[in-house]
Amino acid sequence: YRLWRLRQRPRQLLAGQELRVLLQAPFTLHWGINGWQSVQDTDSEDWDLGHVVLLPVQKLSAGDSVQFAIRWRASGDWQGEDFHIDIIGGDA
Repeated sequence: YRLWRLRQRPRQLLAGQELRVLLQAPFTLHWGINGWQSVQDTDSEDWDLGHVVLLPVQKLSAGDSVQFAIRWRASGDWQGEDFHIDIIGGDA
C-alpha cells in the first residue's frame, strides 16, 4: 500500500497498490478516477493512529489516475484543494 498524508503527498502510485489516506481528524474523502469519473464519498475510520480511508484502486492500470478532495466532518469545511495521483507501472 501507499500512504498519503497532508505532510506526505505522493503524486504517483504503482498499479496494484492500495492507497491509504491518513489524517488526524475525521473526514470524508470525495474521490473519483480518470478525471472525476465514478465519484464516491467515503468516510474515514478511526484507527487510533489517525483517521483512515482505504481507497480500493488496486485494479487501476498504468495511465489511470485518482482525484480526491477532503471534507472535515466536524466543521463541514473542505480542505481547499483537490489532489491528483497518477497510476504508474514502474517504481513510484
